[in-house]
Amino acid sequence: MTPKSRILLLILTASMAVLLGTGRAGAATAGTTGAQVAEIMPDARAAAMGETFCAVADDINCIYYNPAGLGTIGWTEIPVSNNQLFGGVNCQFAGIAYSLRDVRAANIDDLGTLAVGFTEMQSGDIAARDTLGIMYGTFMTKDQMFAFAYGKALVDDEAMGRLMAGLSVKAITEEIAGQKSKNTAFDAGTLWRLPSSGLSLGLAIQNMGEKLSYQTSSFDQPTNVKAGVAYREDDLLVGFDVNNPAHADLYYSLGGEYRFARALVFRAGYNARSAQRGFSAGFGVSLKQVDVLFMYVRDVEIDYAFVPMGELGDTHRIAMIFKLGAD
Repeated sequence: MTPKSRILLLILTASMAVLLGTGRAGAATAGTTGAQVAEIMPDARAAAMGETFCAVADDINCIYYNPAGLGTIGWTEIPVSNNQLFGGVNCQFAGIAYSLRDVRAANIDDLGTLAVGFTEMQSGDIAARDTLGIMYGTFMTKDQMFAFAYGKALVDDEAMGRLMAGLSVKAITEEIAGQKSKNTAFDAGTLWRLPSSGLSLGLAIQNMGEKLSYQTSSFDQPTNVKAGVAYREDDLLVGFDVNNPAHADLYYSLGGEYRFARALVFRAGYNARSAQRGFSAGFGVSLKQVDVLFMYVRDVEIDYAFVPMGELGDTHRIAMIFKLGAD
């Protein structure tokens, strides 16, 4: 490892320690947070790996884990997903990532990648009861989130590897029984793929922003500091993340995937978060060079995940990513 690489590693390690320590201090003020749509990750691939994606971050779903991963995308990606969650809650996601690598500007070889994502989560009918517990009707909840993200490589050479940074801005709307709250949250992250080692390091801060206010109450954003490490070798990928929410206990996750015959991927993971502690699993199928709706697609990823949520019940997630353009 070169001296410059050692310096970067020390800086990133120190930053992880400082930020995790800051998040740990915030955990003393534990309480209820709002913007639950920002905590339910909509994809199936990372969900099958225990939501271990901070240092993996190699497809458009990184906008919810570590937006710096957009710097790894050199083509166009279009994801869609549908998730059956606990208690009749349904979550849909769609978006697009567009690489600017073919856009030329003076003295800039790589303009990075832009991405937009839309997530909607809605419940079924929920019983409304008075103070005596008598049901007098029903209501629904609906959360929506638009995410606008950008990621770019800051350093890219053989000696230092590839160091990327990214930012995501989220416009969040929550509606409960006719009451609406609107707010904005921000994510920021870095991702460093070390040279000639298969290792990558990630660091991200999620959901920074002001409180979400309703008519009679307000809730903090579910702010979280996330750090991770991942290792790739041939068809094997493994990762480990540490999460430090501002209003909950620190927890970890680990997971991985193995690609068999280039077309089938098996995944498994473990997430120690108290709300969903347990193992998860899933698989993916990759279809190469297909025509979809009169459009040539070089790669279609179809993913499924089974994610237990403890007492809340089991969840099933299905997602697809269409990848357009040359490698």
